[in-house]
Amino acid sequence: MLPASPTGLLVFLVALAPGYAFVRVVERRAPQTQRSALLEAVDLLCVGALSTSAALLAVLGLGEVVPRALVALPAWTAGGSTYLVANPWKAVGSGALALALSILASAGLGLLTSRGGPGRLRPGSVWHATFRPAGSRRNAGGGGPQPSERDFWPPFLAVETKDGRVFEGFVRAFSTDESGQHRELTLQAPLFLQDSARQGRIPLSAGFVVIDGEQIQLISGSFPPRPRPEVSAAEEPGVPAH
Repeated sequence: MLPASPTGLLVFLVALAPGYAFVRVVERRAPQTQRSALLEAVDLLCVGALSTSAALLAVLGLGEVVPRALVALPAWTAGGSTYLVANPWKAVGSGALALALSILASAGLGLLTSRGGPGRLRPGSVWHATFRPAGSRRNAGGGGPQPSERDFWPPFLAVETKDGRVFEGFVRAFSTDESGQHRELTLQAPLFLQDSARQGRIPLSAGFVVIDGEQIQLISGSFPPRPRPEVSAAEEPGVPAH
């Protein structure tokens, strides 16, 4: 139940901000399977409470170094609320700094927990884990510096539907519903089509095509490398042969 007063509502929103930052970072980097409201609330509250407590302790410790700008723990302990009333700007500045630090800490924790790696398994969308450019770095292998996302075009896919047709094109967008009941995959030009007889690739004039996830039988693809500047100045993606 939400607080009734504006002040209570503001405090409630501020308290949820760090946990919300954590959840949003994790969802953007690695979309998760559908979770209950209880589990999401646990993430919001636990991460928010831990990051806020750590940030508050850091700010109070910093207040002993710069007591003119921030709340100092010994003075606050001795004076209580009277000290805060007498030093309102210190209280506001300390609270704002603690909030900012807690949000940054929660976002950083989200980056760490959603960080991918070879052989790492976690719940989420298989399409997201496979189609994102980061997959090209894991598949590159070899020694020396690893290529970045900018070294590759979006994945070029061959999508076979249940009626035997094969659509080919670069990934433009896709949904991440793990259940498969409401998933779509969008391919963008250059587009090609093979009928069920496999009598050759037919170029399509459309700029994109949206394929219902329930109609997909098989997906194969690759990450075409971008041409290096010293090799070619024109950045036009090459079309792999399937």
